[in-house]
Amino acid sequence: MNLLGKLIAPLPDDEKYIEELINKIEKKKDLLHTTSELIKFSSKKQKLVSNSINHIVSLISDEEDQKIITNALEILNNLTQKKKDDVWKLNIEKLTKNESFLQELVSILKTSNYEIRYFAIKLLTNLLHFQRIRIQPIILSTGNGISNIIQLLTDKREAIRNESLLLVTEFIKDNLEIQKIVAFEEIFPILISIIQQEEKADDAVVIQDCFNAMTTLLSDNISNQNYFRETACVQKLVSLLNLTNEDYSSNIEIGARKVTIINTLKIIGILVSGSQVGPNLKANQDILGKKDNLMSIIYLAVVLQIALEIRVMAFHVLGDIIANHPENQKTFSEIKITEESTESQTAKTIIWHILIIILYSPDIEEKIAAVYAFQCYLSENANAQISISSSITITPDELDKESDLDSASIGKLLIDSLIHHSILDSSNKENINIIENNKENANDGDNNLDPLSSWFASVIFCQILKDNHDSKVIALKAPLSTRNDSIQYLLPKLVDSLIQESNKETPKKLIQIGIIKILCIWLFNCNEAIAKFLSLDLVNPSKKTDPQLMTVKEGEMLTFFVSMILSNSNIHIQALFSLLLGICLLFDFNNQNNYSVISEQEKSLLQSQFVRIDNIIRTRIGVDVFIQKINMLKKSPQFIEAELDKSTLEIDVGNVDKFPFYDNEFTIFYKTCLNQIKSQFQNSKKSKKDFQFHLAPSKNNHQLINEQISPNDQIQENIPSKIIDLESTEEFQKIKKEIEEKNSQIQNLKQNLIEKDIQIQNLTQQSQKETEFLQEKLKEQEKEFELAKNEISIAMNFKKKEKEEIEEEFLKVKNELEQFKKDHNELLILYSEMDQENQDLKAENNNLKEQTSSLEARVKSLQVQLSTFNEFNLKKF
Repeated sequence: MNLLGKLIAPLPDDEKYIEELINKIEKKKDLLHTTSELIKFSSKKQKLVSNSINHIVSLISDEEDQKIITNALEILNNLTQKKKDDVWKLNIEKLTKNESFLQELVSILKTSNYEIRYFAIKLLTNLLHFQRIRIQPIILSTGNGISNIIQLLTDKREAIRNESLLLVTEFIKDNLEIQKIVAFEEIFPILISIIQQEEKADDAVVIQDCFNAMTTLLSDNISNQNYFRETACVQKLVSLLNLTNEDYSSNIEIGARKVTIINTLKIIGILVSGSQVGPNLKANQDILGKKDNLMSIIYLAVVLQIALEIRVMAFHVLGDIIANHPENQKTFSEIKITEESTESQTAKTIIWHILIIILYSPDIEEKIAAVYAFQCYLSENANAQISISSSITITPDELDKESDLDSASIGKLLIDSLIHHSILDSSNKENINIIENNKENANDGDNNLDPLSSWFASVIFCQILKDNHDSKVIALKAPLSTRNDSIQYLLPKLVDSLIQESNKETPKKLIQIGIIKILCIWLFNCNEAIAKFLSLDLVNPSKKTDPQLMTVKEGEMLTFFVSMILSNSNIHIQALFSLLLGICLLFDFNNQNNYSVISEQEKSLLQSQFVRIDNIIRTRIGVDVFIQKINMLKKSPQFIEAELDKSTLEIDVGNVDKFPFYDNEFTIFYKTCLNQIKSQFQNSKKSKKDFQFHLAPSKNNHQLINEQISPNDQIQENIPSKIIDLESTEEFQKIKKEIEEKNSQIQNLKQNLIEKDIQIQNLTQQSQKETEFLQEKLKEQEKEFELAKNEISIAMNFKKKEKEEIEEEFLKVKNELEQFKKDHNELLILYSEMDQENQDLKAENNNLKEQTSSLEARVKSLQVQLSTFNEFNLKKF
């Protein structure tokens, strides 16, 4: 049997034996053929071959025959592929510790031989995947190592180029310095060129590999982003979004084109994401904020009805490009889009189009993404806030076309959704067909009620008013219409709408909470808005007087607020109404400039209302209960998620209890208001008389306060004069002072208890979070344990099977050995018999030798006699 047959046949588990056999193979081609055949068999034989892996490695550097090098690389690839056993790990460990081999492997990448280059790339990629940290420095120290790798991407053979993409992606991971070096090897233009080529071939896999490498090079690497920007690669990248005639006629919902668009948007998102800071972010925004670049993204987000995933990503990228960037925000606002399908072909601003999507799109994800873009446009953009705030006034032309969507301004769209919760009609059937879909789903009997549109309108309006005093004042003074016969203003309309919705049998919480949030943000740090708010008369909203200045009769609005705080079962409604009432108490009376915009009548009414609110909170609700009502919001899951900035983007309209009512910014605003309200009560602790003195009431304040206080307060006027006289005595004043001190101590104790209760709640909440985290961690560990258990079970079964194979082979060898011993014994017997025969033959040989000697002596004697006889005869004759 030849050596190859011996290697492939069943063998005992003897490493030295197989090494000897391999070493006996002098021809290198036979060695490679033998080992490659052996690898195809059981893992046990593979392990035996692995022990002689150095013989195979030596061929790569010593041999000039390209076929032998190819076979050696192919075998090494096979030996390092991940398998069920651990042999492949040992092989990778051996190869990656051999620095000279790795340097040689990088060097042979320069060869033009297809097979050598292909197997060398695959082997190096696999080794990098498992031992990247060990191999990267070796490649760096190899002459032209990085250049050799990058040049592979320009190989015209697709298989080589595609495998090279995977090699580059593995090589650049987790090493910023290598990423910088690779970037300067002009890799970005190469990757973009490959993407453009593969789009024509519709190869989405290769395109994805290119973007994976580009993502790794640009993520959290400011140096590479600078180089990417300075080498005009940003323009080349954005050009991948430009649509061709083929795109309009083909389906870009699937395939390579979709992969290109999505990944291009992701790369742009990396350049302008919130993780970027300082000058680098602004520089990226500067170049991406050019009109042409913005238009490429806007077409994807707004104009084309393509895959929802693309539209959502485009909105987020738009938002990041313009966020906190005045120049980009201005350029963005000036962009107009003409709807060719409309008869008038009137160009509408991009802001108008985005608002249409926010209010009327049937896709929740698209609504949320559009809201994000709108909020980024308004972020630190005071002029835009004021501009939209000014647009809430509806012109007579808009009133005449009340149901025409195309002629509606941004302000009208917001107001209609916010107050009327209605869906307008549109003549643009092609591009705004989503509105028709919403119409069919709306309740015909409830004025096309759409609480979700109202909610998103409230989100936008909150952003319009946020931290902008001028915008708040303009919205306060701007009439909703310019018709003289029905002047109305937004603030009373909002309060009226809130009360009407709350009085329904089944009020819609989205509308309630949305309006209350607007009122809270509107009134905060705006004395004018607080003054107008407290002067509203909701008894007769259609009263023929200035609706901004109505005299409150018997406190209907405050009574309604108190009822919602004390009797409503929803914690969000209770807390937000309490917050709104508390914000009213933050009016700054010490600032005399506030009175320049308030008339004497409003001033007197405001002071009386302020007294009443404080009185209601202290006597009817209780300060501690009032603070607790506001604090309840912090316990809601929605608030906790928003506070951690983990609000979900998945909205289930059918389950309002899990609706994300808040974002992170509102939680900050809420806590700021709460702290100021607490401080207001802690610092004052004054009696009603002290409080009235603080307000410095005017001449008619006493009469106005008596008109506004409750009947229970008016009982004091009927107290007998004798009891009143006691108030002037010294003893009475002393007792009163002690009572006030005791009350103050009680209030302090209550406040301490509230603070302790809040601390306990926070600790409980934190403990619950930690418990949940530990439970999740335990579940993960249980899963890992089960996986490990399964792996161990599989390994044990494998070992058991391997043991059975070894025992079976051992029995075969044992039987062969017994047969060998039996044959050996027979041979010994035969040898003994043959030895005896040999002895006999030796004896006979000796006898024959003696006889031969005797004969030889006789022959010599006869020869002597014959010689004598011959001499005698010669003499005779």
